[in-house]
Amino acid sequence: MDQVYFKKVQELLGGFFAILGSEAEIAGEEKDRYLFCQVVLPQGGEIIRSGEEIILINSLQYLVNRSLTSATEEEVPRVVLDINGHRAKREEKLVKLGEKLIQEVKETGGERILEPLDPRERRVIHLAVAEVSGVSTRSVGEDFQKNVVIFREEADTVPEDASSIDPS
Repeated sequence: MDQVYFKKVQELLGGFFAILGSEAEIAGEEKDRYLFCQVVLPQGGEIIRSGEEIILINSLQYLVNRSLTSATEEEVPRVVLDINGHRAKREEKLVKLGEKLIQEVKETGGERILEPLDPRERRVIHLAVAEVSGVSTRSVGEDFQKNVVIFREEADTVPEDASSIDPS
């Protein structure tokens, strides 16, 4: 693991959580060009309100990455952040939702559209669906947050009036 960048990440995150009055244990693992960082806050040290976990994690991850890239011209590893396992839990929920919707699509022949998701969350759904024959996915929408459509492979169109599914 690139210890220089991991040390910078530890300093940034440690300082952030210290300001909030919480100590954080930070572990990291480098894989490919990514630095996966797990932050563990002590019992009772939750600073995240329920339902807003992924928003804080994504925001903090963005700030850490911007800080690392703005300090150098070199290529730096991309930080992927998780706090107290919230990202992993969210991904598990998305996989389970994907499995449920795959069954619905296979049984009904219809299409299902999930709520707008960020690129990492869309990827989780796309990969889960890719393992199942007879169904497929596509992303629709503009900007950063797009919807994932799960459909039977015979279907060629996305219905205009399909309702979004909230994965929370």
